[in-house]
Amino acid sequence: MSSQKLWISLIIFVPLFASLFSGPAAAGGTGPDAGMAAASACALGGAEIDQALLPATRAEALPDGYVPPDLVPLSSVGIPQRGYWEVRQVLITDLEAMVQAAVTDRAQLWVASGYRSYQVQAQTHAYWVRLLGADAADRGSARPGHSQHQLGTAIDFNLGSGFADSASGQWLWDHAHEYGFVFPYTRASRSSSGYIFEPWHVRWIGRPLAGLMWAEGYQNSDDLNADDYVAAARSELVRAGFANACGLPGAAG
Repeated sequence: MSSQKLWISLIIFVPLFASLFSGPAAAGGTGPDAGMAAASACALGGAEIDQALLPATRAEALPDGYVPPDLVPLSSVGIPQRGYWEVRQVLITDLEAMVQAAVTDRAQLWVASGYRSYQVQAQTHAYWVRLLGADAADRGSARPGHSQHQLGTAIDFNLGSGFADSASGQWLWDHAHEYGFVFPYTRASRSSSGYIFEPWHVRWIGRPLAGLMWAEGYQNSDDLNADDYVAAARSELVRAGFANACGLPGAAG
């Protein structure tokens, strides 16, 4: 997909996305795809979706000292995991729905990694540097401050070299976008993202944007990767002004 097509898609998408995060659901509507996220967006001072779309790439780091505002342990909601992990509350509804849908379809998803602090990521990256050398480590492990796991909205499932071709891996690939998750590190994006293919790594960005990206074919594009879409969407949403959409103090009107 070209950059021009991306921006045309976003122009169409932004009003819909804003309405989902600040419209009927915020006023008491129903629906797990919009209602829970919309309520969280405005309850968190309108910064919710802005935080969900923060850039975390090889080139762009998260704000210094960034810690997600609403981390919850997966053990508190019964999500299968190996070890102890936390993720942001805002994605729990979609995560639960996705894991349950996988079970219904006889696939199994368990969390191998969730939120990692800056300090933990520094230790993780240093380990891989010692094991593989800096160049190889940088292709498979983000440097501290650049990891999407620090957002609290990125999850690694079922780690393993054969995951992409397993029944669970294929199910995740086909259905993750239906629950608001995208794959930042696809086979096609290895050159543009700078990272190896990670079929187990997903990032939650909300159902509307994830659905648009899937429909536009980001997953097979070597031109624009998931992070390109996220950056463009965040820019447009900031320009549109979520303060007004959520009726925050200082909003115009």
